[in-house]
Amino acid sequence: MIVGNLPSVYLVTDEADSPRDALMAYCDEMRERVHTVLSKGDLRDVYPVGAQPTEKNASLLSKPIAFPESEIISMAAKRPPKTKPPNHRRPSP
Repeated sequence: MIVGNLPSVYLVTDEADSPRDALMAYCDEMRERVHTVLSKGDLRDVYPVGAQPTEKNASLLSKPIAFPESEIISMAAKRPPKTKPPNHRRPSP
């Protein structure tokens, strides 16, 4: 679930391998909504949000989406993958 200064969305993340992938899916959904509103497309094909589908609201939505895309997702892509800590269990006698 994503909440805050962005529209709240419940994502089914069965195919998201990481939190980064889930956030990317969210940004993709919101970008698709912005594009659909601005191109006057069919809103039945995009995730619903609580704002009226106006050009002004679409522009306002595109700004907060830019932060997770440019800062969080790109930073996560630059980090090396986590490795599992070694197993420190003692061998059984």
